[in-house]
Amino acid sequence: MAMSLKGKNTQYKLNRIQPRHFVSTAEYCMYPIDKAAKHYEYFVDNVEYAIAEVKGNISAGFPECVAAAIYAGLRKQARKRFPK
Repeated sequence: MAMSLKGKNTQYKLNRIQPRHFVSTAEYCMYPIDKAAKHYEYFVDNVEYAIAEVKGNISAGFPECVAAAIYAGLRKQARKRFPK
């Protein structure tokens, strides 16, 4: 990943990022953590909509195997939720 999430520990590896890391980054940046949590939930709630939008606008020659891997990664990340 070309960026990281800051906080107690810097997170670079996308597959290891958890929702709490977004909150930690918000806290590090002095952004309200309740707002950061709501933003995160909004994003994961709208993953399927975002994927559908991309599918509708992606170039015809874009490799399907690459697109499928990206969509799968987004869906996997979206299953990571804050504990209720």
